[in-house]
Formats: sequence, structure tokens, C-alpha cells
Amino acid sequence: MSSDIVEVVTSKVKNKGRVSNKRDKRLDEVKNHKKGERWSEAKKLECAAHYIVLGSPKKVESFTGVPAPTIGEWRKQQWWEDSIRQIRDQHNDELDAKMTGILNQALEGISKGLDEGDTKYDPKTGEFYQLPLSTKDTGVILSIVHDKRAQLRATPNSISNDMSTEQRLDKLAKKFLQFANATEIEGEVIEEED
Repeated sequence: MSSDIVEVVTSKVKNKGRVSNKRDKRLDEVKNHKKGERWSEAKKLECAAHYIVLGSPKKVESFTGVPAPTIGEWRKQQWWEDSIRQIRDQHNDELDAKMTGILNQALEGISKGLDEGDTKYDPKTGEFYQLPLSTKDTGVILSIVHDKRAQLRATPNSISNDMSTEQRLDKLAKKFLQFANATEIEGEVIEEED
């Protein structure tokens, strides 16, 4: 249900409020709505989705027909936050899937480039030819892919210290304990002059 609403919102915003499907029942609800009546759950979700995109109750009113003060009251209620979170999560999942597809496609292109080299054009002969990647370009690709894989695996790289955060905290705790238990402090005594 919420995916249908997100699609309607996206289409309305892209078309500057004009709805391509003129039989949209949610628009009929605004025309037939009487003061004091409850709004449908679909209309509430539509307003929440519009709010994510537009960020203002007044702007949401111009797209949905629901008065801005009503939207302002809805924003204070728990269901609003839950709906916003659900819609954002769904949108993030869709974006993640698209980005994963793009990453896979890019990795395939890089792999192909490593195997076959770059395609170049020779204007003198009018032909295309394959030029192997330079050592420098191959090294840059290797470095970036290796670092990103290490980040995904959460493995330390050569820049980071092999000591875990917990080990560092234990070491600091021991040093503080030594300092607190010290009976003699090394240093120079400076007397103040009157």
C-alpha cells in the first residue's frame, strides 16, 4: 500500500501537482471531505510521503488538499513518525538495490577493462584498437578495490593500528591506575617569590 502512495507522490511532484490518473480516489476524498470527519489512512500516508519530499505542511496542503494545520497536528502523533520511518526505509531499500546493480555493472566494466584494456580510436587509420591498462591505472584500481573490500569486511588496513578499541581502553585504564596510585611524582618544585 505504501509503495503505491510513494509512486503517486513521486508522479505528482514530478508533474508539479498534476495527476496523470484523473480517477484518483484520494482527490475525490478531498472534494467530498466534510469538516470534523476523519481522513482515510491512505490520505494520511499520502500526506506523510509528500512531507518527506516537500518538508512543509503548507506545500503538502497544495498537493493533497489536506489543510496545513491538520498536517501539523498529525506530525505530533506517533503514527506519523512510524509512517515516515517506514516510507524512508522502503525508499532506502529501493535505492540500495539500484546502487548494488550499478556497482555490479561498474565492477564488470572494470574487470573487462583489466582483461581487454581500453578501447582507443586511431584517427589516421580510422580503426579502433585495444590498449592495455597502464601499471599506474591498474595500481589505482587495485588500491581502491582492496581498501573498499577491507572496509566491507571491517578488517584493519596498513594505516590503522592492529589494536582494538577495547585493548586501547584497557591500556589507558592501566596507565590511569598507575598514575592514581603513584606516591611520588617526578618533577621540579618551583617556589613562588613574594
